[in-house]
Amino acid sequence: MASEGLLYKGEGASPICVAYLQSALIKRGIGLELIDDRHFLQEGWDKYIDLLIMPGGRDLPYHKKFAGKINRKIKQFVEGGGAYWGICAGAYFGASFVEFDKDGPLEVVGERELGFFPGKAVGPAYTDKRFVYSSNAGARVAKLAYGDRVVYNHFNGGCIFQDADKFSGVDVIARYAELPSSPAAIIRCKCGKGRALLCGTHPEYPVDDNDEERIHFFDDLINNHLN
Repeated sequence: MASEGLLYKGEGASPICVAYLQSALIKRGIGLELIDDRHFLQEGWDKYIDLLIMPGGRDLPYHKKFAGKINRKIKQFVEGGGAYWGICAGAYFGASFVEFDKDGPLEVVGERELGFFPGKAVGPAYTDKRFVYSSNAGARVAKLAYGDRVVYNHFNGGCIFQDADKFSGVDVIARYAELPSSPAAIIRCKCGKGRALLCGTHPEYPVDDNDEERIHFFDDLINNHLN
């Protein structure tokens, strides 16, 4: 299990997502330092941590602020044996290509430099409600198939990982049980000596129903899929 990590709280990160993650991980004995993009320009940040977390929020500011040097340093950290945990926006950011609200008013389409997942992160996965930034107006509870279990996660604009089963080095951890063909919702990608856990949902958020099961699932992700 990861013991020391960085949690990004700079431009693009949702304060609510950061708060939920900080609370949940500290309770589980994971030391966290909250950082912004300037931290990545310092020397040696990758020497004392084993986990980098990019939370939900907006992928486009991540893409703009981290382009070039910072993304290269993050890739070196992960490929050298570190762990990257991308949740919602952080998951889009960790894919090779983002396709969000294509042909809609919030369209974001383009390549991403980290490319931990070799394919496309496409969203929003659910389209029955219109996604609204900085709001839960388009949020819902997503039913996930996790092995032979069912768990429920908060969902707000997250992605599917298109054709995740076709890529070597990519393990599908959970699927959207209610969507056609049960596309990948959470994946683990092998990246050199390291790994990237990408979540289209928000496993850190409480949900109204079955939250005890969701907590066990969150612990499983940390203990079994970030290693």
